[in-house]
Amino acid sequence: MNTDMYTENDLGEDSYGEETREESIIRLITTILRGKKSYYEGKPIISDYMYDEYEARLKKLAGSDHWVLNMVGYDPELAATYGFYVDDTYNYNQFTRRYYEFKT
Repeated sequence: MNTDMYTENDLGEDSYGEETREESIIRLITTILRGKKSYYEGKPIISDYMYDEYEARLKKLAGSDHWVLNMVGYDPELAATYGFYVDDTYNYNQFTRRYYEFKT
């Protein structure tokens, strides 16, 4: 297992109490996409348990029909259509800017 794994506290509900609902959704999307990408590259950064927790939180905030929850495998083209790009230089603020630019 990769030593750079996320832990339960990384996205704990108390850790980001100042976030808006939309910011929480963006954070969960980016974390899930990074998890999917790393898993399919053979270098998982999120445990199966935590991945399931992140998906459950996203489902609760965004609904079960959210495109990330319905993505099979890791599909960078699908993610890009929604304004999300996962690469080795991940930066939450870049994702947030891209997401808001995409929405406008």
